Amino acid sequence: MVKTTAQVDPCQVKPVTGRAGAIALDKQHDRSTNYKKYELIKEIANRFDLDKTEVKQLFGISESTQFRYEKQNSVLKSAIADRLDRFNRIAKLALELFKDETETKRWLSTAKTALSGETPLQALATDAGAKKVEAMLYRAEYGIFG
Repeated sequence: MVKTTAQVDPCQVKPVTGRAGAIALDKQHDRSTNYKKYELIKEIANRFDLDKTEVKQLFGISESTQFRYEKQNSVLKSAIADRLDRFNRIAKLALELFKDETETKRWLSTAKTALSGETPLQALATDAGAKKVEAMLYRAEYGIFG
């Protein structure tokens, strides 16, 4: 006899309070990251004036896959969803620091000596680059330059 597990609709899950509630929220958050759609990438591309080549470099999505995703508004693969989360985290830090979206866009798209001449957007293509950009933002926040 084979046991099967029933699929649970996240919209029908009742809230749980206390420690169990925190665990339930963490699981729900993990599940929700699996359902990110390509539309989120398009919104970022429009907001930060990214062309298809920059989207390819930043999120690791080939132009042909971008075309397919645009037609179907596909669910993102987990690696792409992770890159999206990384981008959003860094963009949020930059926006909190600069308090202005125009200045944030300018900073993210200007080459930096500390990144060997790359822009922060280019550096965000890798986890190591994102850590460097994050460190730059924290140093700037606390007035540590150089």
